[in-house]
Amino acid sequence: MTEHRLVGLDGEMTGGTKTLDFYKEFQLCQIGLALGFNKEDVYTSDIGFAPDDYKWTQEALDVNKFTHERIQSGPPTFPVDAELVAWLRARGIVEDGTKLIAVGYNVASWDLPFVRYYLPRFGKFLSYRTVDLNAVLFTAERITGLSYNSIKDHAKQYAKKVLAKTGAYPVAMPHDAGYDAAASLAAFEYLVKLLTPKVSWKVDEP
Repeated sequence: MTEHRLVGLDGEMTGGTKTLDFYKEFQLCQIGLALGFNKEDVYTSDIGFAPDDYKWTQEALDVNKFTHERIQSGPPTFPVDAELVAWLRARGIVEDGTKLIAVGYNVASWDLPFVRYYLPRFGKFLSYRTVDLNAVLFTAERITGLSYNSIKDHAKQYAKKVLAKTGAYPVAMPHDAGYDAAASLAAFEYLVKLLTPKVSWKVDEP
């Protein structure tokens, strides 16, 4: 029987234009995966490309603070893919026994196409089911009456405190893929807590 496990997932990319094959036009330059909130539960690695092997936009680099020197000095995709698979297996997670359900902001429509394309061995661990935090935020807005932005800000602050408390990230590191992956998992925990008192399994007839 296949086990399903929620994991935080995030990627940093060299560009952000959404063309049909956006994940081929631009490159995945950092991967972050979080199984939990402690430092040992988070995998992070840069991914490097030769100067002629990647395209980029200045807007993307301004956001994630990657330099061309950093992109060009990172390890290639294949060893990162192999290392990440080995990291999972060392924690008892094998592709035939566990499917990882990625949790993140726009994770299905944006991050996963890059991850599956550039890290295909790791991609075999990933379920096609995902938890898009934006969808959960819109649901929470509808249920609570609070604004999307207010709930998102509280979720991010909750995540920041959780990760500081465990010592994984004493200070917030937005746009670091490891931090954002762990923060996504913690934000989901916050949203579950927010919605749990208001949700019932019983649904009245329309």
